[in-house]
Amino acid sequence: MKLYGMGRGTALALLGACLAGPGAARAARIGVDPGRFSMAYLRSDQTSSIWAAGIEQILRYDGLAVRQEAIAKHIYGNGIDGTTNSGNHASDGEAIDKTFKDWKEGAVDEAGRHFKAAAIYWAGFPTPRVLQAELAAGRPILAFLKYPEDKLYLSGSAMITPGDVVIIEAGDCVPDPDGTPKFNSIEVRDPQVTWKDPKNAGFVTLTPLEFKKRILAYWTIQVSR
Repeated sequence: MKLYGMGRGTALALLGACLAGPGAARAARIGVDPGRFSMAYLRSDQTSSIWAAGIEQILRYDGLAVRQEAIAKHIYGNGIDGTTNSGNHASDGEAIDKTFKDWKEGAVDEAGRHFKAAAIYWAGFPTPRVLQAELAAGRPILAFLKYPEDKLYLSGSAMITPGDVVIIEAGDCVPDPDGTPKFNSIEVRDPQVTWKDPKNAGFVTLTPLEFKKRILAYWTIQVSR
């Protein structure tokens, strides 16, 4: 198992704390290396395709270089001016699924490094056990997050979009008396910065209730080289 954090020993200790019996139950952060993930963080300034920015960040975290422009153009194609074809209205979910389907058998990044990447789509929200398994293994989760009620984008009386793609990177975990993992909070990164403070590097912390209410779907992702 590949664990990220302050070293393999520390990561195993934190995971052990989350899985410990009721007598030793205490909260512990499990997830990707926060410093390394912050260095990989990027905004969606380069393209309006927030989903592509999220994928680029996950690949950057794994030491690969595939720019979001190239990811978006692979799906949408080029417009007449050479930029990404904005007239292609494939949904974010369709774009994510097609991207990883094309990479499943292998791809090459900008530095000539060969890699494979696969994603599985799941409707609804990830259970605590799924969160525990993916985050403890150092695998960020791509998710579709609804906007809060006071942040909905409106055009007249029509809502333009219900949310955006974010990356689930960590959570504060403590076991229930029966050993089932329980998350006190969930940490996500949001490449969308139009109404976020850029100084926070897209970092958002959600309560379990808010997380459950706002997550519509998610993708578990595995990248290998």
